[in-house]
Amino acid sequence: MAIPDFRTEKEFRDKWIGPFLSKLGFIVVKNTHGASEQGKDFYFAEYDRFGHTRVYAAQVKLGNIGTGSETRDILDQVKRCFEVPIRFHKSAHEQRIASVYVMTKGTISHEAKNQIHSWCNTEKMGENVFFLDGEQLENKDRFATYQSDQEKRRLLTALRNELNQNRSQLKLQMHNLQSGRVLFFLCRLSSLDAVLQLFPGHADKPLIESMEHLYRTLSLFRSFVVPTVVDFDETQKDYFRISTKDSIARSSNLITYCDEELQKFDERYSLEIIPEHDEVKPKRNGTTKASGQVQ
Repeated sequence: MAIPDFRTEKEFRDKWIGPFLSKLGFIVVKNTHGASEQGKDFYFAEYDRFGHTRVYAAQVKLGNIGTGSETRDILDQVKRCFEVPIRFHKSAHEQRIASVYVMTKGTISHEAKNQIHSWCNTEKMGENVFFLDGEQLENKDRFATYQSDQEKRRLLTALRNELNQNRSQLKLQMHNLQSGRVLFFLCRLSSLDAVLQLFPGHADKPLIESMEHLYRTLSLFRSFVVPTVVDFDETQKDYFRISTKDSIARSSNLITYCDEELQKFDERYSLEIIPEHDEVKPKRNGTTKASGQVQ
C-alpha cells in the first residue's frame, strides 16, 4: 500500500515509521528525535539467533535526497550514530549501534547514491549503512502486512472450524436438554482463547464481549463433562437450556464474522487475470476473423 502524504517529518515518523518498525517485529522501537538524538531519529532492536540483542538506528527524511550539503549532513548524523553508544536503562551496559538505516518517503538520486557509496567505502562501519527510499519502504510494508494478514487468516480459519464443531456439539446437547437429559459434550476452546489474547484493545467491544461470554459458558460446560448422566433439578436444567441456546446463537454469529473477515482477506489479495484476445479484423465480405487466422 502506498505511503500516505504527510505535512512534516514528525508526522511521517510518528504515524508511519514507528508503526512500520513495530509491524516488522522489532522491539524497543523508540522515537528519539530531538536535540540530544546524536544522529538517531529512532532506535530499535531484535534478538539474533544466539539470543543476543542487536540495536539499530534510523534517520528519517520526508523528501527526496540529492547531493550537496543535505547529503553531507545525513552522513555526519550516520557517523554520530556509530560513535555515540546507548543504554537501555541506567544499570545496563553501553551498546554500540550495529547498523544505521536512512529512510525517506521520497527518492534518492543516482548522484547521491554514488556520493553515499564513496563515503561508506572510507568509513569503518560503512558497510552497515543502508538507504531505503519510498518505493522500498512501501514494498517492505506491503510484505509485512501480507505476513500479518496470513497469520490472522490462519487463526480465523482455525476459530471458524472450532466454532462450527462446537455448535454441532451444542445442538446435540440442546436436544438432550429438551428431552429432559443433561449430558454435556467437550467443546474446544484453544482457538477462541488465542483470538481473545491477540485481539487489540481497540477492537470491536461488543464482539469481544460476546467471545468472552461464550468462552466462560463453554468453560462451565466443560467442568460438567463426565461419562455418565448427571442428575440436576429443573431450575438448573432451565439455566442450561438458556445458556446452550445462547451459546449456539453466539457461535453462529461468530462464524458469520469469521466468514466475512476471511472474505476480506481473500478479496485483498485476489488476482484477476484477463486473457489477451486476438485482434479481430473485418473480412472483405463483411464478416470478421481473428488476426493470424489462415484464410
